[in-house]
Amino acid sequence: VLMMKPLGPTSPAGARPSMPKQVVEGIAVMVREPVVMALFLTQIMVNGIMVPAVYGLLPVYAKDVFDAGPAGFGVLNASLGVGAIIGVLIIATLGSAVPRGRATFVLLAVASIAMISFSQAKSMFVGIVMLVLYHGPIASLTAVKSSGIQALVPRELRGRVAAITLMANGAFPIGGLVFGAVAQWQGAPTATLT
Repeated sequence: VLMMKPLGPTSPAGARPSMPKQVVEGIAVMVREPVVMALFLTQIMVNGIMVPAVYGLLPVYAKDVFDAGPAGFGVLNASLGVGAIIGVLIIATLGSAVPRGRATFVLLAVASIAMISFSQAKSMFVGIVMLVLYHGPIASLTAVKSSGIQALVPRELRGRVAAITLMANGAFPIGGLVFGAVAQWQGAPTATLT
């Protein structure tokens, strides 16, 4: 990181707009670029629904579904990491050869099927495999979103748009509250399946 060279300013000294104006400029770019907006909304959906319905409930799966305890919880978490590494390596290998729209659809479909399968898994082994198949596409979606923003947004606005799209991460705790309540009421498998 220390070896990175900073880019020069994109506007003359003293002409930097206020923070609210910068946010408005970033939102305006997102509205003008429907693919960027779609990637942002997809990330909100993933972070608000798919992630908390699995990640947030992993301790419950380890304890109540798989009867695996803390060690099992660690294995379940590690399988998410394995999936992320595999998924990002595949997406990096394919590069820009895959259209972002199709890639997003396929990744969401695979993650959804794996998520549903995980919710119905009765054995720890099947649960681990489904988590790997689930998290590979989820991590890949983040790469697709980031590269899409880099490719579609003008250089001088990339930081603003990237910062706004990071707000999608705030959907995770809200989704966690909802799925935690459903799990308390109906159990973790039903919450994830829902």
